Amino acid sequence: MGQIIEARFTEILPGENGFVPGLIKNVIDFSKRETKILPPPVRKTTYKKQEKFIHLDGRHRLLFRKMQGLDTTELYLADSPGDLMTESQFPYASSYYLGETNSHLSRRWHHVETEHLWINQFGGIVDFNDLFVALTKRFPYMRTIESFENYIKRNPEELTKAYGSVY
Repeated sequence: MGQIIEARFTEILPGENGFVPGLIKNVIDFSKRETKILPPPVRKTTYKKQEKFIHLDGRHRLLFRKMQGLDTTELYLADSPGDLMTESQFPYASSYYLGETNSHLSRRWHHVETEHLWINQFGGIVDFNDLFVALTKRFPYMRTIESFENYIKRNPEELTKAYGSVY
């Protein structure tokens, strides 16, 4: 069974690239309703002889935490692709939300390291802090929740867009 851990963003390797502003807004809206946010699932990996965590799902939740100015975040550490998040562990999460997260956890387990290597090779991005720096260079409004919300108020059409790359 997986466990909930706290990790620094320097310990998290990005396993996905790109983002959808509308999904960031959803996470912000959840937090405003004081709805607990599901921790992103990760697995252990070794990168440059150091133990790291590579995220399997939840890049928008991680971006939200960075936009809050946090240095650490809660994660769900899975031990295998079948180590799924359950309603008993996360009673506040809907079965739909858990199902979608679990689908990504099991589906991405084996190829997520290849995606990280691609992100690193072409963008020089090593950890989630690097990803956030690259993102905010291209999209300065992503630096904070306040700057994001102000930008979206002026540009609501952004909520329907998807950006396939942060650089």
